[in-house]
Amino acid sequence: MKKSDLKNIRLVSDGIELTAGDGSLATLSFSDFPRLNQAEDSLRNDFSVGDFGLRWESLDEDISFDSIFYPERYPLKAKL
Repeated sequence: MKKSDLKNIRLVSDGIELTAGDGSLATLSFSDFPRLNQAEDSLRNDFSVGDFGLRWESLDEDISFDSIFYPERYPLKAKL
């Protein structure tokens, strides 16, 4: 999935909601990513949208759109 396939990206209380152009909805839950889960809100909210995913420069975290929409294809979760 590419940035151009997305219709909307918005912050929600416990993560980020992404809406694809076809209307499908996916949510990235901060609790699934230790760096995001443990970060202050100001750092979690400071992300950029790249061609193929989300980037948190200050947290050194990159998450692809594919892994958010198709988590079954990416079963491993990071551990600190």
